[in-house]
Amino acid sequence: MKMKGSALVLLLALIAISFLAYSCIKKNSGGVRSVSRDSGNGNKNYWNSVDVGFGRVLHDNPRILSGNPDLQEGVDFSTFLTREQDFITTGTVLENSCSATVFEINYNYYQCFKVLQASDATPLLPVYGRWAFDPSSNEFLEVHTYYHVNKVVGKFQELLAELYTRGNPRGAANGGGGNYLTSIPPNLYSSKAYWLESELMVYSNCTTEESKNEYAYYDPVLNYLCLPKHPDFTTLYASQDPTVIYHEVQHAFASLLFNLRGRAAAMTSANAKLIMGLGGAHEGSALGEGLSDFVSYMMNQRTHIGEWGIGLLGASRPMSEEDPMHIPGISRDDDSRLSYPFYVNYDPNFPKEPGEVPHYSGSIVAHFLVALVDELTSICGIDRGKAINYVYQAIMEALVELGDVTAKGSSNMAAGDVDRVNMSSLLDARGAYLSAQWIRAINPLNYRRFFQTFAKYMNTYLSNASIIACTSSTYNQDKLEKLLDKYGLLLFRSYNDNGNGLSAGHSGTLTKVNSINRQRSVLISKDYISLTPESTKAYVFDVAENMGGIVSTLRSSGLITNVSPLIPGSLHYNNGNGKISPGEIVGILPVLKNSSNSIMAGVQVLANDWDHGRLSDWTPLPAAYPSGDSKAIYSGDLKICNTFEDKFPLESEGAANTINASATPVAGDCEYITRMNGVHKSCSLTQTNSAASDYCSLSNNEMNTAQMRQEMLMPVCVVQYRDVNETKWISQKAFRESVGFDQSKCLISDSPFDCFVRAIPGGDQALYSKINPNSTWAKSVVAEGSLPNFASWNLLLFEINPRVPPGTTFDCRLRARFTNCDDCWHDKSRSDGDDYLDYEYSGGNPYKIIHFQFTITD
Repeated sequence: MKMKGSALVLLLALIAISFLAYSCIKKNSGGVRSVSRDSGNGNKNYWNSVDVGFGRVLHDNPRILSGNPDLQEGVDFSTFLTREQDFITTGTVLENSCSATVFEINYNYYQCFKVLQASDATPLLPVYGRWAFDPSSNEFLEVHTYYHVNKVVGKFQELLAELYTRGNPRGAANGGGGNYLTSIPPNLYSSKAYWLESELMVYSNCTTEESKNEYAYYDPVLNYLCLPKHPDFTTLYASQDPTVIYHEVQHAFASLLFNLRGRAAAMTSANAKLIMGLGGAHEGSALGEGLSDFVSYMMNQRTHIGEWGIGLLGASRPMSEEDPMHIPGISRDDDSRLSYPFYVNYDPNFPKEPGEVPHYSGSIVAHFLVALVDELTSICGIDRGKAINYVYQAIMEALVELGDVTAKGSSNMAAGDVDRVNMSSLLDARGAYLSAQWIRAINPLNYRRFFQTFAKYMNTYLSNASIIACTSSTYNQDKLEKLLDKYGLLLFRSYNDNGNGLSAGHSGTLTKVNSINRQRSVLISKDYISLTPESTKAYVFDVAENMGGIVSTLRSSGLITNVSPLIPGSLHYNNGNGKISPGEIVGILPVLKNSSNSIMAGVQVLANDWDHGRLSDWTPLPAAYPSGDSKAIYSGDLKICNTFEDKFPLESEGAANTINASATPVAGDCEYITRMNGVHKSCSLTQTNSAASDYCSLSNNEMNTAQMRQEMLMPVCVVQYRDVNETKWISQKAFRESVGFDQSKCLISDSPFDCFVRAIPGGDQALYSKINPNSTWAKSVVAEGSLPNFASWNLLLFEINPRVPPGTTFDCRLRARFTNCDDCWHDKSRSDGDDYLDYEYSGGNPYKIIHFQFTITD
């Protein structure tokens, strides 16, 4: 497929995945003390103006402290200091531990975090035990950063301990007593899952190299937080603004929470570690930004963030419709809220400039959360600080459940209620956790799933007087749903209380949404998304430097772990001509069109293996594998099932026979979707490359030997085969055999069904923030005449065998869906509005099937 102009090839932007800060510290006592003597130095902050262990910091950003919203850099920070002094630490370096006392047991996590100016800097030492430095110095910023990180971490640990006590079965006897299905595990503290695996490093003045050309971020792989000086200013540092520090530290908290249940279960291998957002258009990234803005509000109860640290860049953000920064038409009126999906990508600083930045999409999240606090305060009658705490604790529980690689969701479930969320904690044939795959791509974090789970926990709190006791009017499920709807976030038909598990996902308690409350939330049928009818169906990116950079970015984030050894590291086959040629790694961007009259948001295209083939001509599984034979599993061929909505291909074109169309489908039938994504429930997590592991990877729950052989997933791309009499669509294995191609020359030698063209695992999903009505993504996110950014998150990555014959035609059966889809997340044939079970995402029903066809060009 050709691109429209070579400019698109050259434009490919490699936007690194960036994340923000982790922190955990002991909450120090002492707080703010008055100076015990008059040093005569006032606010000059000399060492002899404070007591041992104390110093001074800015308690807010300079624009707020000055009262001047237009204050510019170069101001004397000493004018914002008071004669009061702030407790810093009695230690000899800016390093602290996390501690907690729960159920009268003391827990201490040593070396939680340390603050340095940069990675190569030596620790700052106090002057005679005191932490007072010139406010214009880097030393002052180091102390200032430590103080505010310590402050927000103390708040986080306080709320986490309270949450743990409340939901724990021991809670009734220890000041709690909620005893509901909390997502917080009972071994939270004994497993040390309440903090990170290693000490968090916080750099208050990181170098240009460390900053990666970004202003502030958290690196979840190397576990550090970077707060640099902005390169376009003389004296502007991210660390000067406490709201920016709070925002960045929340990114660390989000990552901690998202991985918490896995850590508590000792699932600490690389393939169990999750990243909440994948950057760019990923709604997990936008959610992370909105939650981080809310934490700034939690710390200072101001509905604006970054007036100084990012305000000088024209990038500060409001968190209330009452903020004068908003354009006319946005207000607290019911029909004028900052709602989803209408204000996805809306930047109040530059409202006429379209873009695709998660920070601004995340503002929808922050606006809703602040509005919820306002309603809990005004309607329920509770203190604002307590209302903020309850909202944040519901956020904590939601993130812990949504990131649960143990697939349980809670440790308080009834016996037999297993795999409630995120499919299963079993390993697939590649040794990756199924649960991690579901979280990353198959049933991923998006606005629908987050707010469904968040609202479930909020309703639990509101319905339990031992947790939230309203002192005035009742705040109930209806009120919460109406507020969600004002923000376009009532995107679900039930709260999915029963989970998505095979055993109990359609039984037990299921709380339905009152459909009358959905007045403004937009739900669209999946039928309205398709490939554009225009001649260019997809853009192809194959510039070696750019594609190499994307692969490197995804490798460093742990998303890509396996590239074919036939593809040279230099990508010297990549010729940059915008076509698909032998030996290349290419990025494919399907040109999708929204044919509806409403905005689609959170659009996702998947190219991963799925259950759309039936194994035929197979030999029954032997009682024991022949010695040294690890390929016995491939004795048959996969034929394409045409039982999905696309009816592809016709039986005359090579489709599998539908052998059980009128009876109850059984494993191996086209009408039957694999229950464990091809993995047997009883497989041991320790099995790796043994014959038994291969056996398990092709098995299904409680099947006989013959059925086990037939539960295989099929790669998305099939091949057109032509001879003098017919044209058929066949598997890549069948094509290899027809042309006499040696299996050892396949992209992955023991994977014959993607021998010639392979979607690279970890690069097999593409994400787009929104598509406007009757438009395409590219036209929705940039001004007319401009080109969008093409990056790691919006391309599907394929590797092409260097020996694939030119002229060969492939059809890749992709699957598409979007967040505000009415029939992508729940089965419309069910009257109760219950969500699809997790196994159903291995098939085609929850998706719109998209066909991308291309011919190999030499």
